Amino acid sequence: MIDLGTLGGTYSVANAINERGQVVGISGTAAGRFHAFMWQDGVMTDLGTLGGPDSHASAINERGQVIGAAYNASAQEHAFLWEDGVMTDSALYRRALQRRRRDQRA
Repeated sequence: MIDLGTLGGTYSVANAINERGQVVGISGTAAGRFHAFMWQDGVMTDLGTLGGPDSHASAINERGQVIGAAYNASAQEHAFLWEDGVMTDSALYRRALQRRRRDQRA
């Protein structure tokens, strides 16, 4: 067993691991909030939020893409996709895909 550490809070919980050894979950922060994290090679990275106070990571694939949920600035919880250092609100992502499909049909 490996102690993953925290983001400055008192605990963390791992929710998923991929074949590359990347671990995702939720950790307390020094500010008393809870943020999604990715742990890799001994380093825990805060994945941030969608502008609100909290987030959590649920799963990770072999490409290192993370899904989870986070609060936005309006205190609404939304699903997110995190990849290449960027957290994207899945509702916005879904709308963009719908627009692209609609434009392709036109």
